[in-house]
This record gives sequence, structure tokens and C-alpha cells, in this order.
Amino acid sequence: MDEGRIEVDSEGTQQAWPLCTNCMTPCDPRLYYCPNCDSNEPINPLVPYISFVNIRFNTGIFIKLWRKCWYEEGVSVAARCFYLFMLLLFSPLMVVVGIPFLLVGKIRDEKIRNLAEIGLTIFFGLAVLLFVLMVVI
Repeated sequence: MDEGRIEVDSEGTQQAWPLCTNCMTPCDPRLYYCPNCDSNEPINPLVPYISFVNIRFNTGIFIKLWRKCWYEEGVSVAARCFYLFMLLLFSPLMVVVGIPFLLVGKIRDEKIRNLAEIGLTIFFGLAVLLFVLMVVI
């Protein structure tokens, strides 16, 4: 595949590769996230519908809130207070669920990372099931 990232299939039609919205680099359409800049914005439109892949997408909003709260200029005090409130409200969820998946996402070997993501998904699924059973019983 050439660096232009446009392929021509057997029928002669061109197949373009999606661009990362963060670094504007062409990415393999089979990937979920950009491997170049490690952005939390998905390049594959199916990411929000895949249960163990979308956790990084869903928790990426908290990173955006943190950056807007502390690092962006021109943000009003009311908006900063709201962002900080949302971060504090959801911080237990970020610690319990987000950090393990963030660490697993840093694993370079794709097979090991996929196994670890599936393992974490099963673990948290069983934890939720156990919690529901404790509440019902």
C-alpha cells in the first residue's frame, strides 16, 4: 500500500482510508483508534456499538473536560465549575473502570491487548451481575 492511502480494488474503484480527527493522518480502516497520536476519537464508526472497544471512546469525554477545565483559555468560570463538577461526579467510575482499560490500551501487542480487554469486560460484567444479585437477594 502506498503512502497516499488510496487503494484501487479489483473492480477499479478507489478505496480511501479514514483520517484521524486529531492528527489528520490516514489510518487503516480496520483499526478502532489512531495508532499515531493515540487519540480517544474513533476512526471506525462502529466503535460506539462494540461493548469492550467503546469504553475508551466513552471515557474520553472526561479527558476533554479536564483539558477544558484547566488548560483552555477563554472558558468562563461557570463552565469551569460545571466541568469540575462533572469530573467529581464521575470520578469513582473513572477510577474503577477507566484506569484498568486505559492501562490495557497501552499494551502494544494486539493479541495480548485483546485478551486483556475481553478479560476485563468479563470481570466487570461478573461484578455487575454479583452486585445485582446482592441487591435482589
